[in-house]
Amino acid sequence: MIGRTQIMRLLKYKNALKRMKSFGFIKAYSNNLGDAIGISSVQVRKDFSLFNISGNK
Repeated sequence: MIGRTQIMRLLKYKNALKRMKSFGFIKAYSNNLGDAIGISSVQVRKDFSLFNISGNK
């Protein structure tokens, strides 16, 4: 089940990705996103898999 905290983190991911794009990032890695919002890269990957957002290793 998707909770409020996961939804809030998705909004943080979105904002972090916008900032990263403005800095010229072409690719985003889970460790970059985790650092940007203050969580672990493992949690980023768990959240993305919960929403069926896939990526490449």
